[in-house]
Amino acid sequence: MGATPNIVTRQQWGARPATSTSPLVAKSGFACHWEGPHLGLTSPAQAQATVRQIQADHMDGRNSDHKPWADIAYSWLIDPWGNVYEGRGWDSRSAANGSTEANASWGAICYLGGERDPFTDTAKQAFVELIGLGRSQHGYGSDVFPHSHFCATQCPGDDIRNWVTAGLPLPSQSPTPSGDDDVADALTITYPTGNKTIFAPDGAVLNAGTTSYGSFKSLRDDEKLDLVLPPYAASPVDINNEAAGAIGWTLGKDGKTVHQWKFDAAFLASHK
Repeated sequence: MGATPNIVTRQQWGARPATSTSPLVAKSGFACHWEGPHLGLTSPAQAQATVRQIQADHMDGRNSDHKPWADIAYSWLIDPWGNVYEGRGWDSRSAANGSTEANASWGAICYLGGERDPFTDTAKQAFVELIGLGRSQHGYGSDVFPHSHFCATQCPGDDIRNWVTAGLPLPSQSPTPSGDDDVADALTITYPTGNKTIFAPDGAVLNAGTTSYGSFKSLRDDEKLDLVLPPYAASPVDINNEAAGAIGWTLGKDGKTVHQWKFDAAFLASHK
């Protein structure tokens, strides 16, 4: 989660000024939404125009309350090309999450899509990068839930809901070499409170409970990690000497890199 998303500021997309703002009382994590109806967007320019229309609908009373809201309801919006549009931003409470408590304590991220619109891999990457930025630089907690976690709603649709529930996995983009089936399938990291061995599906963002530790990447796309310490286990890594985004260790066989561990900034900050 160390990459920076492509953020389109309010000024850049032509936002109207908010009529008022209220600060978040906590930053527990993020709620994920979709816009709902089929949008059928064909370009980023059309997406930007859609963001302006959503804000106008919300502020002019064409919303679920049928009364004017102070601003666009969402904290952030993401289009199918991975552009992130600034809504209410990092520090203001949203009006999208379904309850006063949820609005006051959770950021709201909306995908600019709906029924029959594909949830693109580029958008998934933008979600992961934005959430990582919120955790590492803006004090947000590690939890991420679909909108339907907070209230009875079909939002954000099955594709996004299942992806969020699965832990925000990203597709592996690495080629698949042949052989090497006996290479180690586990990672042991060392930090001040002890050692931890972590197992996860290939290509997934690694989590222990709700805490993100980084991303595990294998060149074998179909690999699943074994729940045993394998014979080619990597040496433990001292994270006090690592930087965010650095390759903490590389595990290979016969000179071929097979596994890499990259450190997440939020993990380093919380464990050093």
